[in-house]
Amino acid sequence: LLKYSVRTRHPRFMNQLYAGSTPSGQIAELLTAVLNSTVHTYAAGPVFAVVERSMITRVAELLGHEDPPSCDGVFAPGGSHANLSALMAARSAVFPH
Repeated sequence: LLKYSVRTRHPRFMNQLYAGSTPSGQIAELLTAVLNSTVHTYAAGPVFAVVERSMITRVAELLGHEDPPSCDGVFAPGGSHANLSALMAARSAVFPH
């Protein structure tokens, strides 16, 4: 199976919206698969919700926001979902009704 698989970690692999994986990413993927949780609500995945909230605050700090804890955000599962979410947010900001 591995012999005939595409080597996504190769430096010249530049297909689609993703590149190779890293050992830390593989461990994180294993943990999320084993835990089989969600972040839709705090009750369904409290640990993941806290991690997500912390990451959003940290990104706001890195971007130099004046009040990082007041920032909000969402992590998208891929480029298409992220682009669609951004378009919907922009439309809502310009046309709130």
